[in-house]
Amino acid sequence: EGFFYGAASFGGSLVSLLIFSTAVTSEIRKGTIRLTLSKPVSRFQYLLGKYLGGVAVMAAYAVAVTLALLAFSASSGAELSPVMKYAPWLMFCRQLMLGSVAMLLSFFVHPAVACALAFFAGNGLCSADNPLYYLLPSYSPFNLFLTIIEGTFITSHDVLLLTLYALDFVVLMLLLAWWRFQGKEVC
Repeated sequence: EGFFYGAASFGGSLVSLLIFSTAVTSEIRKGTIRLTLSKPVSRFQYLLGKYLGGVAVMAAYAVAVTLALLAFSASSGAELSPVMKYAPWLMFCRQLMLGSVAMLLSFFVHPAVACALAFFAGNGLCSADNPLYYLLPSYSPFNLFLTIIEGTFITSHDVLLLTLYALDFVVLMLLLAWWRFQGKEVC
């Protein structure tokens, strides 16, 4: 189940990065954003709508992964690790964090570069000795692969704190993306 979760989490990360990094910038490049913004839709509403669309896709992905995991467990007769009851939710939170960073960065650089930067920025490449450690997101606590393999435990209090961290981080990234989008020429 750990390897299934690891593969599903990685696949979801790739989907999240692709969706969120291109959601707005592809519309800007094509010029189709002008049609939408000519209506009584603010840039904030547009950005939030695009983000929530990505959230819906990632929620569907998390549900599909959960159902597949349950089917796999039932068919193999294996009992799920207690950590697995939190794994899909934390995977979903991690993917939203990744997506929000990719969306923000896509306003500054090409979406492919934004994807790479968003992915590697918070995957533990910086140690606590490095000042960037305190500025970049930390996706590591959301990755339960080793927790599942080692059989260690995670509490609901830990999940609540991680959820609040993810929510806070996503809101901050969206506000920064909105700030950048406000000054972006779309015509």
